Amino acid sequence: MKKVIRIRYKMLALAVAMLLCLCMLPMQAFAEDVFTDEYGHEAEWWNFRNTADNNAVTDRPTPTSDTEAWEKWAVKYGTGYNAAPTPPVIVDGKIYVAVNQKILELDKETGAILRESEEMPGGAGYAMQSPVYADGKIFVAITNGRICAVNIDDLKVAWVSDNSSIIRGQTVSPLTYIKNDGTGYISTGTWTTGGGDLFCVTTDDSNLTYNEAQDIHVKALEWSFNPDTDDADNLEANNSVAKGYYWTGGYATEKYLAIGSDNGSYMGDEASDTAFYTLNPKSGEIIDAVYGIHGQVRSTAVYRDGYLYFSTKGAKVYKIPVDENGDLGEPSFIDLSAYGATSTTATPVVYGGKIYLGVAGSGNQFSADGG
Repeated sequence: MKKVIRIRYKMLALAVAMLLCLCMLPMQAFAEDVFTDEYGHEAEWWNFRNTADNNAVTDRPTPTSDTEAWEKWAVKYGTGYNAAPTPPVIVDGKIYVAVNQKILELDKETGAILRESEEMPGGAGYAMQSPVYADGKIFVAITNGRICAVNIDDLKVAWVSDNSSIIRGQTVSPLTYIKNDGTGYISTGTWTTGGGDLFCVTTDDSNLTYNEAQDIHVKALEWSFNPDTDDADNLEANNSVAKGYYWTGGYATEKYLAIGSDNGSYMGDEASDTAFYTLNPKSGEIIDAVYGIHGQVRSTAVYRDGYLYFSTKGAKVYKIPVDENGDLGEPSFIDLSAYGATSTTATPVVYGGKIYLGVAGSGNQFSADGG
C-alpha cells in the first residue's frame, strides 16, 4: 500500500487562459449513448451526468436560442423541501425521480405519474442527488447514511444498506457505480460536523438479513472508509478537524475509486487542508493519497485523459495525474480567488482545452446574487 504525503505544490504562474489549457487530446469523450443492459432495460440517462467519467459533455442536440426551446410541461409533486423531486434518470422511455420516500415513474411526454414505488425506509432529504439506474435497480441515497435499492420492474424495495457500523450523518453525496468482475458496486458518503464515512455495497441481492421489526431486508456493507480513523498519514499531515463527505462524489474504475474529502467545518475556514484519495473499489483500502489540498472538496472527481479534476471551497481547481492502477502524481491547481471567486462547490466540465465550472463571488453560494 502506497501512502505519499505531498505538501509542496507547483503553482502555474500564467494567465487564466494558459492556466485552463490543460493539454488534452483532440478526441473528446461524450455522454454515453442509449444502451440496453443485461436485464433488458434501455438506459437513456442512467446517472446525473450520464457518463462513467463524470464529465458532462454530450453531442446531443441542444437549443442555441430562446426561439428553439419552450416549456413542454411543468408538474408540482408536493410542498416543501421534503417533497422536492431529485434530478431524474431515464430508463425505458420513462422518467424516474425520488420524492421524499418514494420513487415516481413519470410519463416523459406529460410529466404524469405512471407508477409509484413502495415507500422507502427513509426520504431523499433535500433531493439534491440524482438516483442511479444499474443492474435492474434504481438506487437512492436516503436519510441516516443509507442506500436504498428499488427493483425497476415492480418498484418494490429490494433492500436498504446497513448503517450500524458507520457515522449516521447526512447522506448528501452523489452515488458512484462501477461494474467489477461481473459484480456491481455502489458507494456514497456521510457527513456530520464530527466527520463521516465513505461506504460501499454490491448491487445484487446477496448478504441480506431480514429486519422483522421494520419489515425490510438489510444489505451488509462491503467496506467503509473513515479518513480520521483509517488513515494515520491523514492525521499526521492535517489533524485540524474531522473529515467527511458532503456533495463529494467519486470516479471509479475496476482498479481504483478516486474521491476527495471534506474538512468537517460547515462554513468555516475555507483554506483549511484536506485529502484526496484513490481506494481499492472492492476493499476500500488506500492505494494512494495527496494531502494538503486547500479547502473542502465538495465536488465530484472528473476523469479526462490521464488526469483527475475537482474543485474546492477554497476557490481552487485541481488537476492530478493518475495511472491505471490509481497511483497519483504531483498536483497542480489554479487559485480562482485571484480572479474574484470566493468559493466553488461545482464539479468541473473539461472540454476543448478548457475547464468550465460555476463559482461564487462577493456574495456567497446561497445568496440570491452570488457575485
